[in-house]
Amino acid sequence: MTETKENEIKPQVVQLISAGLQNGFELPNANLVVITETEMFKQVQKKRVRQQTLANAERIKSYTDLKPGDYVVHVNHGIGQFTGIQTLEVDGVKQDI
Repeated sequence: MTETKENEIKPQVVQLISAGLQNGFELPNANLVVITETEMFKQVQKKRVRQQTLANAERIKSYTDLKPGDYVVHVNHGIGQFTGIQTLEVDGVKQDI
């Protein structure tokens, strides 16, 4: 197997070429078969995580700025209504929830 540039393809030789193809294809009349890395190794491409932007959003500087009944938007949990903060002790550790 030979690594080849796109413009230097040789006949009758299995070759590796770096290219951005979604799927392979076959051209029987040209005796050409193209197989992508994903098809060959059955790997699924991981989706890129989109970075979230906070346009028109205001971050809370302190939880003391919130009043019960205020609506809030959490990056991971979505829209909710603030009901207050309670301090609980779990396994000897005090935590605000």
